[in-house]
Amino acid sequence: MTELKVFTMNVWGIPYVSKDKSSRMEAIAEALKSKDYDIICLQEIWDTNDYELIHSKIKTRMPYKYYYYSGFLGSGLCTFSKWPIVETFYYKFPLNGYVHKIHHGDWFAGKGVALAKLKVNDKIINVFNTHLHAQYCQENDEYLSHRLSQSYEAGQLVSLGSEGAALTLFLGDFNSKPSDICTQVLRTIPGLQDAFLHNDKECDYGTNETTRNSYTPPEVLKKNPHGGRLDYILFKSNNQHEAKSLKYDFAFPDRIPNCSMSYSDHEAIEATIVVKDKETTNLLDRPDDDIKEIVHRT
Repeated sequence: MTELKVFTMNVWGIPYVSKDKSSRMEAIAEALKSKDYDIICLQEIWDTNDYELIHSKIKTRMPYKYYYYSGFLGSGLCTFSKWPIVETFYYKFPLNGYVHKIHHGDWFAGKGVALAKLKVNDKIINVFNTHLHAQYCQENDEYLSHRLSQSYEAGQLVSLGSEGAALTLFLGDFNSKPSDICTQVLRTIPGLQDAFLHNDKECDYGTNETTRNSYTPPEVLKKNPHGGRLDYILFKSNNQHEAKSLKYDFAFPDRIPNCSMSYSDHEAIEATIVVKDKETTNLLDRPDDDIKEIVHRT
C-alpha cells in the first residue's frame, strides 16, 4: 500500500498585479517548509524568483521539481515531488482566450495541462496539474465555451494517460464549481473521483471568494458569502489497483500567522490518497464447488 499526501494551491503570483505578492510568497514558502507533502502542485507561479524561493525552502524533503514554460508569460504551473520525476509533458490548449483581451491575460499564459510522471517505489503515479480559463463575469460568461473545450481536452488526455499508472492525480484550479458542466465533463470522461466527497466533515469548503479570505471584496460576500469550490484534488486508479481518499481539508489557516492577510485569494487544499494492489484470487486456492461453477458459466 502506498500513501501520498498531496497539496494544490493557486498562489496568485501575478507580478505587479497581485496584492502583497512578496510577503505572501515568503509565507507560503515557510508554511510548505513545515509540511511533509509527497506532491505539491501550484498555479499562477509567474515569477521564477517565487518558484526558486519555494523550492529553496522545501528542497530537502522535495528535491524534484519542474516548471512548465508556455506562452508569453509562462503557464504558471509547477510541480514539486518527494519522488523522482521520470517524465514530463505539457499540452497547450488551442482555445484559450483572446489576444486583444490584454487585461484578462489568459491568452498570454498559454494555459494547458501539465503532466509529471513519478516513480513511487514500484509504482508509476501520473500527476496532472492545470489552471483553466478564468470566469470574469458570471452574468455574461464569454469564456464558458473556452473552459468547456479545455475541460474536454483535459479529460481526454487524463483518460489516455491513466491506464499505465497505478494512480492518476489531477489537481488544480478549474475555475468551475462542482455542478458546472466543465467540472462534470472533466471528471466524467476519465472517471475521476473527487477527494472532497470522501471527507467526513460537515463544513463549507469554498476555495475562492469566501468569508475566510481577506482578499474577498465585501460586495462579493454580500451576494454569496460561501464563495465557490473552484480548486480540486481528483484521483483514479487503473484496473490493477484501487485507490481512496483518507483525508481532505484546508491546508493553511485563513490568515498568515501574526498578519491580517490570507496566503492567496484562493484557499490551499490537501488530501491523503492511498493506492494498493487489487486482491486477486488464484483458482487453486478456491473451493472445488466454486471452481465447478466458474467452469460451468464459461
